[in-house]
Amino acid sequence: MGRRHVARLRSARPHVGWLGVAAVLAAGIGFLLLGGVASSSSSITVTQGDFTLTCPAGTVAEGATLSCTLTNTSAEAKPWPVVAILHLSTDDDRALVRGASIDVTLGTPSPAATIDGGVTWIGDTLVGYSRFDWSGDAGADPTQTTTTAGAPGNSRTVSIVASQDSLDEDSEKFYVALGPDGSKGVGILYNNKASVTLTDDDSASADVSLSSLSLFAGQSLALSSTEASQSKNVAYEVTEATLTAAATHGEATMTLSASFNSTDLDLDGRSGTSIAVLSGQESAAVPLAVGTTTLTLTVTAEDGSTTGTHAVEVVRAGLGTASTVTVSAGGFTLTCPAEVAKATVAECTLRANRTAKWPVVAVIHSSADGDSRALVAEDPIIPDTDPSYSQDLALSHQQQPARTAFYHGYGELFSGGSRSLYRTYGYEKFDWPGTASSGSSRKVAIDLRDNVENSGDEVFYVALAPSDYTGLSKLVDNMVPILLKELPAARSVAAQSIKSTSAEVAVQARNPGGTLHLRYRTGTSGTWTDTSETATSSPVTFSLSGLTAETQYQVQASFDEDFSTGVKSGSFTTLQAPSVSSVSAGSVTKTSATITVAVANPEGSTLYLRHQADGATTWTTTSKTASSSQVTFSLSSLTAGTEYDLEASFDSGFSTKTTASFTTLQAPSVSSVSAGSITQTAATITVTVANPDGTSVNLRHRADGATNWTTTSKTVAASATSAQFS
Repeated sequence: MGRRHVARLRSARPHVGWLGVAAVLAAGIGFLLLGGVASSSSSITVTQGDFTLTCPAGTVAEGATLSCTLTNTSAEAKPWPVVAILHLSTDDDRALVRGASIDVTLGTPSPAATIDGGVTWIGDTLVGYSRFDWSGDAGADPTQTTTTAGAPGNSRTVSIVASQDSLDEDSEKFYVALGPDGSKGVGILYNNKASVTLTDDDSASADVSLSSLSLFAGQSLALSSTEASQSKNVAYEVTEATLTAAATHGEATMTLSASFNSTDLDLDGRSGTSIAVLSGQESAAVPLAVGTTTLTLTVTAEDGSTTGTHAVEVVRAGLGTASTVTVSAGGFTLTCPAEVAKATVAECTLRANRTAKWPVVAVIHSSADGDSRALVAEDPIIPDTDPSYSQDLALSHQQQPARTAFYHGYGELFSGGSRSLYRTYGYEKFDWPGTASSGSSRKVAIDLRDNVENSGDEVFYVALAPSDYTGLSKLVDNMVPILLKELPAARSVAAQSIKSTSAEVAVQARNPGGTLHLRYRTGTSGTWTDTSETATSSPVTFSLSGLTAETQYQVQASFDEDFSTGVKSGSFTTLQAPSVSSVSAGSVTKTSATITVAVANPEGSTLYLRHQADGATTWTTTSKTASSSQVTFSLSSLTAGTEYDLEASFDSGFSTKTTASFTTLQAPSVSSVSAGSITQTAATITVTVANPDGTSVNLRHRADGATNWTTTSKTVAASATSAQFS
């Protein structure tokens, strides 16, 4: 765990290396302020009473010294005023005069004087200051009196030294100021100042190196600051990690991202996948799932374009063969099951390893776990996905010995070392009064509920803190995870592929595993018929057959064989049985016919058709799947001029049937042959036919007494009555 603070901190605009201080409001009460500021194109002047501080220019370059003159303009000697340089938090481009990485300092006063300084609030502005006050008086201005001026004279040099930091900071601002002799109020200086610009000619750095890099995951782990990729293994109990990195160059910036199973993680609770990391400060916490979470630190150089990355793989161990988790505090150890099931009571053992007051015991959930958190207490900042809110677990009232006074609520703590990102924790806690003797133990009971509407395993934490502890941070820093496993449960029951005598029932199952039981009956009072399937995935499908047409069925599903818990119900009505409406013959020829059977409610059932010659005793049967309102059968190899009987049914035994009949066409025949248009060498032969049916008629001829015939043939259309041969 990273170190945390409970309270939100008031923040000012940051500058690299500022010192955190306890601020007090400075006021210049009790002084008569006679000051002012003047400037020209080449110099600036600040006045305080009869004194003027004149600087030859309003700018100073890095590495240079700005020599200003403090002069008494009075005709009499006067006490030297307070001289100061300031920086303001309201200036993003401020040149620091106090804190770390100071940009501007006061040169050593001559004659000697003590330089002091600090940081304080003036209204909403944080002011850094460095100042001194010469003792004694400044001599009179010789131009204002005829008295011969004596030592020490009426003017002195104030040196302001600009450091060279090699940072490309463009122009930065600081201030020179004067205050009355002996004054301590910073507000007086704040109200009597003139700005000076610090310039540099540095080019933007491309340095992306780190001077240090470390990981905190349950404990501090050293990392190489030069390797691009490295890995660390952590225990199952470690659920989050932070990085602390220091950039070599003061103007380099850093961001942190993280991923698990190639999915970017939300690091700020608002779907932000990249967060800023301040140099030398611990990052916000990254949640760790079992497996490998990759933390990627990206360093961007001062030039804004050069980048470097450091990938740290944090491998969180699985639970393995362990069945319990433990957490210790103040000579006590709390041992709990590592995995617990919903709708049960989990029992933990709290054991005293020495004689001491019983500690605080708590159950906690964290917003870092998102929708997979098992809610312990109402969480108004990050609401549960169920708008009506439902606790997933609570400390049981069956503690041994009994304990009924529980404290619950929620709190916000900084995420890791961040001072802007928060985690929300819901908690419930208690402690037994009195003192535990060494070796004694007590049972801690946790009621685990089962909200069927929430699917998936969830996680919560158990924690210990010293007796009488009333806060939250110590509990969060000393907690271990427990996996709340969801039980297999039927979530919905729906019938599909309903037919007259069969149906499928699909059961949507949560966390499918084990045996899923199904039962069904007619109406609401019939006898149940039971069946079951092994549930390995969802939905689980049951095929029901032997049902009665046009009948309502009630169906129930449960992983409980007795159907006493987790029962989901449904109902359906079977369809009308398929039936034959009519049978008709078409496209009848002398040897074939097309039979059309009109059906109702076919539902893909098998339709049977049989035929036989009228008066025969043997049927010829064929079948087809009926998937539409008309089913056609093609009959062939029939006998010409014959009446046929037809029967159609969805019953292979033809106990119920629809009948029809048809007659095949007569076979074609020759009625007469005649010759006409006879010449010496030719004749036209006319053959009169009946029922030609598009068949061929054959004609042969020979000379009387000859032995060989000459044969020819012609196709006779079905509508024709004769054929002619030439």
